[in-house]
Amino acid sequence: MKTIKIFSFFFLLMQLSGCSYIFELKKDGEIIKIELGKLEDSIIEIYAPCNIILHNNTNENIKIEGVDFIVENYFLSKNDSATIIDHKNILHLNKNRVADIYIPVNNLEFIVLNSSATVTSKDTLFFNELQLVVNGKGIYSTSDLIINSHKFHLNVYGDSNQSSHTFSGYAEFTRFNIHGITIVDGSKLETRRTLIAHKSVGNIHIKATEAINGSIYSIGNLFYTGNPEVNINNVKSYGMQATGKVINNN
Repeated sequence: MKTIKIFSFFFLLMQLSGCSYIFELKKDGEIIKIELGKLEDSIIEIYAPCNIILHNNTNENIKIEGVDFIVENYFLSKNDSATIIDHKNILHLNKNRVADIYIPVNNLEFIVLNSSATVTSKDTLFFNELQLVVNGKGIYSTSDLIINSHKFHLNVYGDSNQSSHTFSGYAEFTRFNIHGITIVDGSKLETRRTLIAHKSVGNIHIKATEAINGSIYSIGNLFYTGNPEVNINNVKSYGMQATGKVINNN
């Protein structure tokens, strides 16, 4: 009898949780914009789905905009080296129920996605060096950035990662380390030199003026424009066919 009562309690709890989830999906609210707090670190880690909008205004705090009951559950926290953005009810979020989060880029060095998110810019971003890191849990993340920088790096991890990334503008040096089914369109991002570790079955497009160096470990192709010196090796590894081609797309 005691076992039956315990089971009934958990069954009721699951039903109530399910009702709450459905209610949140159907619920309407007001659009609000609030400040989450000041970005005090050079690293920001994302643990909840959101739309990140990067900008150049260093005087602004991190701001968040969206439906009130969604926005109010995002929060900032800190570990030893990073500012963290998370949400109290992640299961209640979906593609159409996330907030826009406005983050100044000037002092950032790392953006780490541990959840699927979009990363965009409305205007050209000016910075010295920035690394965008997409870990396995950021599987469906996308980025579309206009940049003007000294160095820019994209690191995408996870064999199932299906993220896609588009870059334009100028970066003197770029580095791409991509896994999974990642797609990169850098055909409008002019760079002098780029270093590539291509472990994705998706394709990467590069525009370089001086040099493209690196290795292809997969069936994904590398397309390039410009007239760089190209030094790309095909490297066989366990479980991967290094048959990707380097294609002059001029």
